[in-house]
Amino acid sequence: MLRDDGGEAIGFVNVLRDRSEQKLATAALRGSQRNIRLDRDSMIEGFYAVDTDGVSTLCNAAFVRMMGFAREDDAIGRKLRDIVHHHHPDGSPYGVADFPISIHSLDY
Repeated sequence: MLRDDGGEAIGFVNVLRDRSEQKLATAALRGSQRNIRLDRDSMIEGFYAVDTDGVSTLCNAAFVRMMGFAREDDAIGRKLRDIVHHHHPDGSPYGVADFPISIHSLDY
């Protein structure tokens, strides 16, 4: 509120912010994300990524199809060992130490 020298209210101040740059940056980011998804999902090879704990963080449509999932969310957030089931020829499962696909932390 604006006041005169005597303290009498004489008006209001409105602050307007230009958000056009933010809107442009947000639109560019969404476009980039869409392009990355299109590139990833156009691959015929199954692609997935896991974090250092072996939890799936990213995958493409081919991986979803190959694994028999209905949607990407069925794979994301799960450990690879829970997704890929490897067994010995006699049908017994590999032990954790023998599991041929595993995540090892790298010391640099």
